[in-house]
Amino acid sequence: MSHDHECDEFRCPPVVPADAPDDFCIPEECCPERIRTPKFPSPNTCLPQEELEELERKISEANELLLSLALTRGNEEEGVLEQERLRTAFEGLKGKVIKVEVSKENQRRSLLVRGIVSLVGRDFVLLEDENYLKIIRLEDVCSIKSPTELCDVHEKQELIGIDPCLRRAITLDFGATVAKSPELIQIFFGIDLKTFLCFFEKRIVRVKTKKRVFIGRLIGMEPHEVIFRQGRRQKAVPVEEITLLKIKKRKK
Repeated sequence: MSHDHECDEFRCPPVVPADAPDDFCIPEECCPERIRTPKFPSPNTCLPQEELEELERKISEANELLLSLALTRGNEEEGVLEQERLRTAFEGLKGKVIKVEVSKENQRRSLLVRGIVSLVGRDFVLLEDENYLKIIRLEDVCSIKSPTELCDVHEKQELIGIDPCLRRAITLDFGATVAKSPELIQIFFGIDLKTFLCFFEKRIVRVKTKKRVFIGRLIGMEPHEVIFRQGRRQKAVPVEEITLLKIKKRKK
């Protein structure tokens, strides 16, 4: 068998010249020509293209509302209207995994919180992951981002296909039934942060402020303070200082 060039007995030369083609001493004439092959980027989402585009559109609209809200905070009436529109934007993201950028006024570094949009109250949004409920006040939201990996999350249809016993209880004993569930209160009346926290009294909470983190057992919430217990001491943290409030989920 003949060859066009002498590569039958390949040996590294005793001295490797400075302009050698690579670190393995392989003569260029022995390297076959590289075959061009198509290159495909790995997918960063498991969402169908239409759902991905719809999610990105909703996030873009929510961020436009956030910018508008920031520009109108000086006008209380206009600010209330903008918050209502922001709640509507978050409602459109329910069941989706997103990242929310949170920051206080004059705070240098923002906080990025990731989770599934679970509930949108009057003055807060609730994100969930496998371990925690994450509560963010609407007025502290700076922007909304898509996570690096987007996956489909099954959205819950509100009061569609519910358990027959629950349907009967809502019909025949509406007040007592709804009062036991923050989700039902939100559906029928809208729920604020103070009422929502009533359902988690005596639970361990993690309160993050601009300067430090507090961990303790939740006692309750006054109009402008969250109150919890650390050992034998009682601690009150002003709501205005809270960046993020986390409640550990109970294992099922």
